Amino acid sequence: MDIALIEFMESQLKQTTSTFHRYMYDQVSWQSRMFGLVGPRGVGKSTMILQYIKKNRDSSNILYIAADHLYFSTHTLVDTVDEFVKEGGNQIFIDEIHKYENWSRELKIIYDTYHNLKVGFTGSSILDIYKGFSDLSRRAPIFTMQGLSFREYLALFHEIYTPVYTLDEILQHKAALEAVSHPLPLFRDYLQKGYYPFANEGYYEMRLRQIINQTMEVDRQETEETACRHSPERSVQAGDGVTGCSNRCEP
Repeated sequence: MDIALIEFMESQLKQTTSTFHRYMYDQVSWQSRMFGLVGPRGVGKSTMILQYIKKNRDSSNILYIAADHLYFSTHTLVDTVDEFVKEGGNQIFIDEIHKYENWSRELKIIYDTYHNLKVGFTGSSILDIYKGFSDLSRRAPIFTMQGLSFREYLALFHEIYTPVYTLDEILQHKAALEAVSHPLPLFRDYLQKGYYPFANEGYYEMRLRQIINQTMEVDRQETEETACRHSPERSVQAGDGVTGCSNRCEP
């Protein structure tokens, strides 16, 4: 494999800790031939993938790549996977798959060609993922990952561990936080900054604004451009940029 991809994976693994796992870790079908993991930016999708790799890389030949890596400006996913399989690879994870143009078509080719390869992919632009999912709907289950629950917040931020309660148990007042005498102050703090795991790392408000801006300015634009490319109607041009899809075809 290209040294740039290996170095990128190793750098990401070095920054990944395994002291806390998101709720989805035990629910994902890691051994499926192909699966997708979608959810908002910053909820820990990439971290969870890297945690799995750290735990299992000794028993499997695993590769982690990011679809927006500069490497893919001159290489395709299919060619990268082909080289990886020829070198004995058996499991690959592709992060931020929606950043790669024609991703669903190439994933379909990979699925139909490399029968012994396991593929996992993530995406933060949920609309874009589901728009491109039609070719894969019979091939890959899609798991949706949300932000931290109150239970996860207590574990990650305060090292307070509680069991999982069903909604019926909560409504029947059978849920108890035995380690917490006064849970309301913690719950108020959770409502303010407990949804994203990175709140535990500082600069929460600044990072939250960055995620909002990126979602509004980048993901939304990419989704609109994708819709325009696949629409039978032409895009409306304004100057040098595409401003949106028209309701009629332009000459």
